[in-house]
Amino acid sequence: MCLVSYIPASDGYILSSNRDESPLRDATDLIDEYTKEDHIFFPKDTKGGSWVIVSQKHRVICLLNGAYKNHVISPPYKQSRGLMMKHFFDYSTAVAFFEHYDLWNIEPFTMIIVEDQMLYEYRWDGSTKYVKRLDVHKIHVWSSCTLYTDQAQNKRAKILKSLLVSLDLSDLQSVKEAHIKIDEKDLYNGLYMDREGIIQTISHTQIKKTSESLQMHYYNLINNKLKIKTV
Repeated sequence: MCLVSYIPASDGYILSSNRDESPLRDATDLIDEYTKEDHIFFPKDTKGGSWVIVSQKHRVICLLNGAYKNHVISPPYKQSRGLMMKHFFDYSTAVAFFEHYDLWNIEPFTMIIVEDQMLYEYRWDGSTKYVKRLDVHKIHVWSSCTLYTDQAQNKRAKILKSLLVSLDLSDLQSVKEAHIKIDEKDLYNGLYMDREGIIQTISHTQIKKTSESLQMHYYNLINNKLKIKTV
C-alpha cells in the first residue's frame, strides 16, 4: 500500500504493491469472499479489510494511504479504507463506484484500479474526489504521501524505473526483487524501508494479468511465506 507500480506487458500487465506497516499488522493468508457483484480474493488485514484485491472478473484495485499530501488524522472515521476496498466490488464498474459511493468521513486515500483494459487513479482528499485515467502502455509508480515527501516519492519512482529497465519483466522474481531492493544507505526512504522496526516493508504483492488468466502472488516478508491464487 506504500509503493505501487503498474508495468505494461505484451499481453497484459503486472501490478505490484509493497506494504509498509507496523509488523504487528501482519496480514493473514489469502481470503476469498463474495460481494453483490463479484467473487474477490485478497490478503486480509488484522482489521478485516485489505489494501489489494482481485476479482473473478479480473478487476484489480490497490490502496495507498493519503491523497496528495500528508493529512491530519481526525478520528473517529465512518469506516476503514480497507473495508471500503471490499465495497468497491458491490458496484459493477469503477465509474459506478466513483459516482455513487459515499466517501463522507473516510480518511484520505489513493486507489489504483485496473478493469476492462483501463487504468484509473482515484484520489480522495477528505472533501473532493479526483479521477484520472492513465495510459496503460506506460510504467506508473506511486508512493504513499503519508510516509514519503514529494522529493522522496520522486526519487523512489526514479530508482524503481531504472531497475525495471534492465529486467526481463516476464520474470516475476526479478520484478519482486527490484521492488524490495535494500539500500543500506537509505532504509528510511528506500524501496524496502525499515524505520527502526516501527514501520517497515512487511509484504509484497504481485498481480500478473495475461489475456488468459490473472494470478496473485502474496509474499509475507515477516514469515517468508508465499501464497498464490490463480483466477
